[in-house]
Amino acid sequence: MILGRRNGALGAKGLYRQVKIAFDEMARSVPSSDPSTRRSLRRASPHWLRHLVGKTLVVDNKIPLPVAQALLGHASVATTAAYARADLSELRTVMQQSFRLED
Repeated sequence: MILGRRNGALGAKGLYRQVKIAFDEMARSVPSSDPSTRRSLRRASPHWLRHLVGKTLVVDNKIPLPVAQALLGHASVATTAAYARADLSELRTVMQQSFRLED
């Protein structure tokens, strides 16, 4: 738990600020030769982390959507499915492995 100035738990806004500060610090540590990663980190947010967790659960670890829905606290499985979109490189890998396609 991240404590606030008065040693109490941070509220949503305080936690959001702390996560944004951490992303900004990470962006500053990325070499200037990698501006794309720096930009991505500066745009990242706590909500971005939710998407990452959803993708990790469903796409990377093949957790069933209803299980991921419960873990993420979504009212609808459709919301969880939206978080768990695969990127094009992952789709290509699955197709190549499934159908033995050449590059």
